[in-house]
Amino acid sequence: MTYCRRLLPSRGDAGKRSFLCITLGLVCLLPALGFFISLRMRARGVIQDHVQVGNGLAVYFVSMAEAIQSGRAFAIHKYCTNSQSVSLGRDCPQLIMQLPSFMSSYPEHWSGVRNELKHLPPIYYYGSTASKQWQVFPALYVAMRPVIQELVQKSLVDMGTFGTQQMDANVVIHFRCSDIPFDHTYKFLTYEWYKRALRSLQAQGVPTGQINIIHCSAPTARLLRQTAACAKYAKLLAAVIDSVPGVQKTWVSCGKVDEDFATMARAPALISSISSMSFMAGIASYGNVVVPDVRQTTNHDMQGVSIDNMPCGGVHFSCASTIGMVLNHEDVLDYYDIDSVHNALKTTS
Repeated sequence: MTYCRRLLPSRGDAGKRSFLCITLGLVCLLPALGFFISLRMRARGVIQDHVQVGNGLAVYFVSMAEAIQSGRAFAIHKYCTNSQSVSLGRDCPQLIMQLPSFMSSYPEHWSGVRNELKHLPPIYYYGSTASKQWQVFPALYVAMRPVIQELVQKSLVDMGTFGTQQMDANVVIHFRCSDIPFDHTYKFLTYEWYKRALRSLQAQGVPTGQINIIHCSAPTARLLRQTAACAKYAKLLAAVIDSVPGVQKTWVSCGKVDEDFATMARAPALISSISSMSFMAGIASYGNVVVPDVRQTTNHDMQGVSIDNMPCGGVHFSCASTIGMVLNHEDVLDYYDIDSVHNALKTTS
């Protein structure tokens, strides 16, 4: 209060001076209070600090497709929050920040992309489900793939991010285990699915001697048990893959998000998982890509979605059926009973 009185005129009504002093004090306290509330909200998972790179890229390129189709300039705001806007949010992965935020016109060699987009229904951005746009407009990513490949690969080069393991690996496999399967939404793919995906690459003449399995799970205190379980599942998958004829060496790696994305996007061959990150890496890749048909792998409502809703049949891009090769949640009593789940993943087919 003494400090406030120094800031206020010495003359005047004492009540008014006290009121002004209290008001000034509250104004000074508000930023600190906001910071404290923000910390509390973050700890409870209310504020999302980091946008997922796969979903972020999906939002980015859906917005760009909309702009190209409508013949207007492309502009996007990169403030990473999970808001219902065309923002990509705070603390975006470096790759997203590297991509252009504004394009007043488009290169002439994109004219084929523009013509393909014009034959699609009107593209629109619709909030948090933008990453699922491919389910609604099957040809969107097929049309946009040359643009995605060009911009993403150039950005990775400009960043100097080439991935940490892909130079040694013939095939990169993305194994997603964090929210999967513990939240009972998405499901585990069985070992047979991965083996068939490898055999499909071998049938195309793709070398499969060196296999890099990318698996990361944030070791937070709240998820420590879950993280430990996922690490064991990744090692078990590596042992299974190592036994496939034609495979000489298999290892598990985890790097920074942009590094892992680069490893997948620049790999000679990629086997994706049920993940927007590895899906978008596959779309951006010039290599051979196998992705799962997602219809049987989630508890989300997929009614009306068919294999035609995926960009299959493109150059070096194939979708592998998951029928009979997913582990249903109702067949698992406890995902922390790793031995039982491991046996189920071996026998389910």
